[in-house]
Amino acid sequence: MTTPHSWEYRGVRLDFPLPPYDCQRALAERAADCFLDGRDGLLESPTGTGKTLALLSAALGWMRRARTSGEGSSSAPASGAHVVYSSRTHGQLSQAMAQLRASVSATESSMSGVTAVAMGSRDALCLNPKVRERSTQAEKNRMCKFLVKSGKCEFYNNYSNGSGAAAGPDGIVDIEDLVKTSSKRKICPYYQSRDLAPKADVVFLPYNYLFDGRIRGSLPLPLRGACAVVDEAHNAAQVCEDVCSLGFTPQDVALAISDADTIIKLIQKRDEGSSDSSALAEAALPEELTLADAAELKEFAVKFEARVLTMKERVSYTGQELADAVMDCAGGLRRNLAVIWGVLDQVLEAARALEGLGARHVGKGLSTLGEILGLIQSIDRAVLRDHYTLLHSSSSSSSDGASEFGYSKGTRFSLWCFTPGVAWRTLKATGLRAVVLASGTLHPLSQFPADFCADFPVQFVGEHVIDGPKQVRFEDKVQPVKVGE
Repeated sequence: MTTPHSWEYRGVRLDFPLPPYDCQRALAERAADCFLDGRDGLLESPTGTGKTLALLSAALGWMRRARTSGEGSSSAPASGAHVVYSSRTHGQLSQAMAQLRASVSATESSMSGVTAVAMGSRDALCLNPKVRERSTQAEKNRMCKFLVKSGKCEFYNNYSNGSGAAAGPDGIVDIEDLVKTSSKRKICPYYQSRDLAPKADVVFLPYNYLFDGRIRGSLPLPLRGACAVVDEAHNAAQVCEDVCSLGFTPQDVALAISDADTIIKLIQKRDEGSSDSSALAEAALPEELTLADAAELKEFAVKFEARVLTMKERVSYTGQELADAVMDCAGGLRRNLAVIWGVLDQVLEAARALEGLGARHVGKGLSTLGEILGLIQSIDRAVLRDHYTLLHSSSSSSSDGASEFGYSKGTRFSLWCFTPGVAWRTLKATGLRAVVLASGTLHPLSQFPADFCADFPVQFVGEHVIDGPKQVRFEDKVQPVKVGE
């Protein structure tokens, strides 16, 4: 059943709650072209032209057609015919969800039954005060994982025991809904959003969740066959570079060595049958983690520390040269690196337990080391050679002083990716049907194919709502002030 503001385009019904502007119609049709044909697009529409509503209309129209025509299951969004809508901030996502809610309310039968959920970080969703008091996102993540695994999070326990789930009155659940309802019921909104996402028709999330392979890989979100919208995409190239880059300091590596020492001592006590406090038992060292494993990890970290400090300051190295250093420290074999990575994962599990018991900052250095190893393992060596630069820099400020490990606090290693196409390639490898980059300003559009090393067959630049001849130009004319008057 169509609405007063619906029209058919290539077999897709495009619904609007209000009469659309001509520029909205054109934008919705170009977005529908992307979704129907499985082609990526660059769509620019000036601020105030109703861009978000047009994109949602096209996405929902495609999804409805795909399911009724058999391309996807009407009852299982995970089968492919669903939509991922991303934007830069949680505030922008909330606005987009409000547009979706208004559309569903206005069009009633044509969009009824649409389900949507917003995903966010623990920073935005976690209710546990022990997690919220942590100063960094990494520390919050480690504390949450420890509390959940050890059964010490009241909110997660209540949720997993079936104490109810947050839901909007219309099946649309934004972050405010999750937090407000979960607070009343004392259940976990973070894990709720993760459970709701695979079953939702539309998933809203910050776009670094899409572009960052480490975050994307941790999400219970099937992307094969889905269509994605990246709204406010004028910053997408920079975000793609940032998520593929990392930085570390000698202090981080020294902390990793210190963390490994702490774990080695615990393993020794465990193996000796020490009755030294219940903390040892609560630390829950993985049974398969041996003293030899932890010692090998420490040896790797010591070698890596020595190797990177031989790199000259203010000299650029390729990412492949850092990979070579990592491989040399691992004995020259990628198999050895995989073994060390597995040991590191086990040691990090023990470090999370120690931190959960009150040991501050345990695991910070190991987490950084894990990021380095993870990147080296996941990126092709030719890509590291051609698209990554490593720089060893040192602050010249005398106020920096020395750290507790004897290094200048200003010393830093930065591994930069200067090609957005690296992140884009891994995103497309997930099997997404089509990705639309949209914003009020994407000019020059010709720069995106070059930056992303990809084709964007569908390109569109929309007009302003007000016709050109009717636009009024305002100019500020400042009158000079004469001295003495």
